[in-house]
Amino acid sequence: MPASAGMTTMRINQSIPKANSLFFTFLWLALMLSGCGGGVTGVLSGANSVVSGVVNSVPPGKCPSGGITVNSGIDSNSNKILDASEISTTQYVCHGTNGSAGLTSLVSATDEPSGANCADGGKKINVGLDENSNNVLDASEIVSTAYICNGSKAANGTNGTDGTNGINGANGRDGHNSLVSIVPEPVDSFYCKYGGNKVSSGLDSNANGALDDPEEVMASYYVCNGAPGAAGAAGETGATGPAGATGATGPAGPAGPGITWVDVTGASVQAESNKGYIANSGSQVTITLPRSPLFGDLVQISGAGAGGWKVAQNDGQSIITKNVSIDYEQLWKSRESLRAWNVIAMSSDGVKVVAAVRGGHIYTSDDSGVTWTERQPIPSGGYWTAVTSSSDGSMLTAATNGPEGIFISSDAGATWTHILGSPSSIGALAASADGTKLVATVGEQNNPIYTSVDAGLNWIAHNVSGLSFYSVASSSDGSRLLATCKTQDIQPISMLCTSADSGASWVTRESDRNWSSVASSSDGSKLVATTSGGSIYTSSDYGVSWAPHGRSGLWMSVASSSDGTKLVAAEQGFGGYMYTSNDSGNNWTVRSSNRLWRSVATSSDGTHLAAIEENGHIYTSLPFSDGATTIGPAGAIIGAQYDTADLQYIGNNQFMVRGYMGNLLIQ
Repeated sequence: MPASAGMTTMRINQSIPKANSLFFTFLWLALMLSGCGGGVTGVLSGANSVVSGVVNSVPPGKCPSGGITVNSGIDSNSNKILDASEISTTQYVCHGTNGSAGLTSLVSATDEPSGANCADGGKKINVGLDENSNNVLDASEIVSTAYICNGSKAANGTNGTDGTNGINGANGRDGHNSLVSIVPEPVDSFYCKYGGNKVSSGLDSNANGALDDPEEVMASYYVCNGAPGAAGAAGETGATGPAGATGATGPAGPAGPGITWVDVTGASVQAESNKGYIANSGSQVTITLPRSPLFGDLVQISGAGAGGWKVAQNDGQSIITKNVSIDYEQLWKSRESLRAWNVIAMSSDGVKVVAAVRGGHIYTSDDSGVTWTERQPIPSGGYWTAVTSSSDGSMLTAATNGPEGIFISSDAGATWTHILGSPSSIGALAASADGTKLVATVGEQNNPIYTSVDAGLNWIAHNVSGLSFYSVASSSDGSRLLATCKTQDIQPISMLCTSADSGASWVTRESDRNWSSVASSSDGSKLVATTSGGSIYTSSDYGVSWAPHGRSGLWMSVASSSDGTKLVAAEQGFGGYMYTSNDSGNNWTVRSSNRLWRSVATSSDGTHLAAIEENGHIYTSLPFSDGATTIGPAGAIIGAQYDTADLQYIGNNQFMVRGYMGNLLIQ
């Protein structure tokens, strides 16, 4: 049988009598497992590879009839030769003394893989007789097996030669010096009731020798004075001594706590912390808050002059006003004369406003409703029922309930053109942001709803079977429409109708309610509708579902900011109020005294409002506050003569009104 890979077979050139074969086998096993070098298990181990060698002789006295010597050990110097100094095991195979011609003994060495016999591998040594004389130690001829194992891989190897020293690295940058700053902390400060010291530490990043605050301060702590000790017991009264000489007058002590007051007669002043300002001018005095106040700093204002005062804010600053009672009458300013105002609209920035008198003229304003100019008069035989404005206020549309129908202006109301052939008896109008797409309702049964895509020059009638349309609102692009609608029955059912294709088709929504007015966000997703004698309803899914909010009222008009979050609704009739919402209609707050409100309009951001009172004035409003001023320079608190305010800095760019007197105006 040929030798397998990794196996070495050594032929012993002495013949062993066949009769002594069994004796030789037992002798070999005895040698491997006894004092001839083999252990009880027959396994040896070393540090490197295992090697073996066979000598065709034995030392004198070892075998009476001669024999062979088998040496094995670890190849420590890795020269693949078993040197005399590397022999760790010696075994002798002796010849028998009698018998006929014997068999040849064979020894084979094969690699032993890592496993149960040798944890880190080694050699497997087989011994036997060449019974078939083929010079190969067949498996059936093996009479003894032993293992010589490699040393454990975990054993420490010989130390290697030291490597060459590496090149020194570049010198590092000089570090920053540590600095400590100690400054006095005043009595009754936020941190030390009885005063003390503020200790700050950090790194001098800019190497200027000073600990800059707050750029370089990394930590601060306070070492506060202890509370004054209790008064000691009174000592015994001593005998009265002679009167001493009058001592010299000592230096003046430090100024006591309090506010230093400044008389302001000019137009403005930059306030400093812990000072009071008396606005003493015939014109309004602007007092700007401190730019870098410390926690707890105070600013006080009193109005002595007829012009009153205004507290202005820096970038990011605001004033908490939750404890200030608002006089809503001051928030609304009456404009123009007493007239039978009927409808109103404004540009997206709230600067350009248009309003129409029921049986009179159209009026326009270019200054957010402060001043007004008389424009187009009503044709004979009718009155103005609706007005719309483009986003920039240049494209205006007005409708009448008479045969004249539609009038348009492309110059912010300076001139008007009557559109021949336009629908007549118009009840309501809505326009896209650019003023080119219009929708008009007739407001009577069995009449179509009209749309235009060229700013009102031409109109398309949409006959919707079984429905009549009244109030209407449009998205900014004119594609999504919302209208109040009724069935054309003897007892009509009032519903809401929505269109997603500029009025070509309509879907009925909601239940039978006395719907009165509608408004839409710029994208048409957030909608609001009011009822006369019921709640206000809102939708956030293009009118598919609706939810009621607020109290029941005779709601006459509603308007929405472009994002649908800020809403304003006006009540009709005696005792009516104006309400606003800053959360898409979930909560409402009263914002006016009771009036006969008829129509209301808002800027796209909801900060400018305009409303008309039936047979009264036009009213415009400053931005409303919900517990705080508007952040930044746009926010302010305004007081009149003899009004006062006490402000304290509470951190995070916020001041708080600690106390006040008068009717303050919050912006």
